[in-house]
Amino acid sequence: MPFTVKRSSRSSVNFINIIRTNNMSKDICEKIIANLKSENIFKPREGKYCGFYEEFILNEKHLCNLDFILTDDEYENSEHNIDYDKNNKNHVKLYKVNYIIESSGDSDYFVDIFFVPTINLIIVNGPKNKGNTVLEILNKTLKKFKEDYRNKFDYAEINFNPEFFLWLIFKKNIESSLSNDITIKKFYNFSTEDFPNAEGHLNPSNIPREISTADGNNIITLPIIYGLLNNRDFSRLSGIFSYKNNEFDIRLTIFPGITHKSIFFIKSTKCLKNKYYCDKIKLTIPFINEFVKIFEEWNSLDDIKKYPSEEFINELKINLIKEFNFTLNEYYNYKKNFNEKTKRDPEKIGKIISINPKFDLSKMDEKTSEYIEYLVNKNVLLYL
Repeated sequence: MPFTVKRSSRSSVNFINIIRTNNMSKDICEKIIANLKSENIFKPREGKYCGFYEEFILNEKHLCNLDFILTDDEYENSEHNIDYDKNNKNHVKLYKVNYIIESSGDSDYFVDIFFVPTINLIIVNGPKNKGNTVLEILNKTLKKFKEDYRNKFDYAEINFNPEFFLWLIFKKNIESSLSNDITIKKFYNFSTEDFPNAEGHLNPSNIPREISTADGNNIITLPIIYGLLNNRDFSRLSGIFSYKNNEFDIRLTIFPGITHKSIFFIKSTKCLKNKYYCDKIKLTIPFINEFVKIFEEWNSLDDIKKYPSEEFINELKINLIKEFNFTLNEYYNYKKNFNEKTKRDPEKIGKIISINPKFDLSKMDEKTSEYIEYLVNKNVLLYL
C-alpha cells in the first residue's frame, strides 16, 4: 500500500491550540521557529509525500492577505498568488512549522503550527489525540523565550469558557451581530457537562454527567436548562457564523479539565467546501483572529455586561415551564396508550391545568398557595 499522510479531518480544520502573543516581532518569531526546527522528534521521512503544496514545504514563509475574502475569487485558483506588499496593512506573512507524527500503520499525521506575528497569533492545526507532544514542544519553547526576553515577549493560551458560550447565546437572542464583521446565523447543537471543581472532583449526582441536544433551532430547550440548573456548564456549542459575507460552520468544545482547554473545529461546509487545505487556512485565520478579539473583549467586560440580562434568565424559566407543561401532558397520553396495550384499566386523571409561565407565584397569599398545593396533589393542577 502506498504511503499517505493524513491531516486532521481532511475536509475540515481542527485548531487544537490558539495562542495570543505579545510583542512577537519578526525576529523573535524566526528564533522561535529555529528552536522548534531543532527538535528531531517528528521529521518528514525522506522521499515521502507531505501532502501540502510545494511552495509551503520548500518556503518557510507564505504570503497571506487578511483582506482577501472581500473579493469573490481571489483565491479560487490555488495557483493565483498576490505579491506581498509590506505597505499594505492587510498583507501579513504567515510562517508554518510542519510536524509529521509517525504512526505504526500505513499513514502518518500532520500537525501544523502557524505563526502570524503581524496579528500576534500562533495557531496549531491537527488531530487532538496526535498533537499533544507537539503542543508540549511548543509550550516549552515559548516558556523559554518568555523567560529569556522578560518584558519583551509574552503569550497566553486562548481557552473559551462556559460563561462565554452562554453570552454568545444571549447575544444571538437580542441581536445577531458580534462585531462589524461577524454575525451569528444560528446555533444548532448544545451540550452541558459536569466539570471538575478546583480539587479535580465531580459533584455527586444522579443525573447524567453530559446532556446534549441537536437541531435546537437557536432555543435552549428543556434538557439543556435542566443541565444548567443541576450544576452542569456549557461544554459544546455548534453554530453558523457569517464573516465578511462568508459562512463558517463551527463547533467549539471545552474539555472537562480544571483548565478548560478548548478546541475550535471548522467544518468544510459553506465557504470551505471543496477548497484545498492551504486555501482553507487563508480563509480561517482572519476569521479566527476576529473571533478571538471578540472573546478577549468579552473577557475584559465588567460583570454586569459580561453575563446575560435578568430578562434572558427569566426566559429560561418560561421555556422550562412551557416544555414541562407539554411533556407532562404527553406523559398522560403515553400512559393511556400503555394501559390500552397492556389491557389495563386507564387511570382516571383529572384535567391538567397549566399555570401561565409568566405568572409571579411569589406574590400569592398563603391561602391561595394552600389551595394550589392541594390541587397539585390531586393531579388537577400543574404547579412549578
